[in-house]
Amino acid sequence: MQAEVLAQLKFLDVETQLGLGGLEKLWSGLDAQVHTHSEVFTESLQHLLPDLSNRSEIEQHLISQLVLACGDVSLVSFVKLSKGAIAASRAALTLGCEVFVDI
Repeated sequence: MQAEVLAQLKFLDVETQLGLGGLEKLWSGLDAQVHTHSEVFTESLQHLLPDLSNRSEIEQHLISQLVLACGDVSLVSFVKLSKGAIAASRAALTLGCEVFVDI
């Protein structure tokens, strides 16, 4: 599937240079592939992650979301949460703190 996606991205580059005529068709085809793929995405992500059973459920979720956002499983070993970090984060969000993100 990766080879097909790379081929489609190359096609997208050529298509963009020539005009946007088939762009919608290209993205629709990729979306269709995602929905018909036999793997369940969450389960696939769990196979990539190291054993997180020593972490709380919310930490496991946070780490999996970080890996998903960054696309880098190696960051798992760098994630350290101080005691009370999640509770403090929730309290700050409840009080309406501002959150700045970069995508």
